[in-house]
Amino acid sequence: MPTINLFICRDEKSKELLDNLRLLIEPVKDSVELKVHLVRIKNPEDFESFLSWMEELFGGISTLVFRKYGIEKLPAIVIGDKKVLEGMYPSLEELEEVLVCEGVLKKPAPAEAVGGEEESEVEGAGPEPAQVQLGRRKSCDTCIFYNESRRRCALLGIKIEDVNNPPCTW
Repeated sequence: MPTINLFICRDEKSKELLDNLRLLIEPVKDSVELKVHLVRIKNPEDFESFLSWMEELFGGISTLVFRKYGIEKLPAIVIGDKKVLEGMYPSLEELEEVLVCEGVLKKPAPAEAVGGEEESEVEGAGPEPAQVQLGRRKSCDTCIFYNESRRRCALLGIKIEDVNNPPCTW
């Protein structure tokens, strides 16, 4: 049973993220465990100082769960032992993409064309909408896993030298 660890603070966007995550995993709630780690701050930008403060007062044991997964920014999502999202609030569609990519949700079936004539006309027109939605990206700039300030891919955990030549097809 996969475990989803959600690290959030006390702001409206975090509440919306939690609601969206619960909505998406509702169909598979018996096969997925959701653990919510609520940090008692109101602004995700205060997270770094919160960690320092906690370590100073209570020692490293108080921040062990954050250090274990390498959480440096809120919100963050860890599925199993893999950090899949950090420092951004994904839309419902982006969150669904992440859950599909990590195998928590099944890939939605592609829409089938109606009628043989329409299908042949559309064939040469380019990728189907379902393929675009799954992210055949040509740039890291549009990827939800790309951290622009650090120039790193959160999915692969590597530094990105050229954003126009992504190391994956996610």
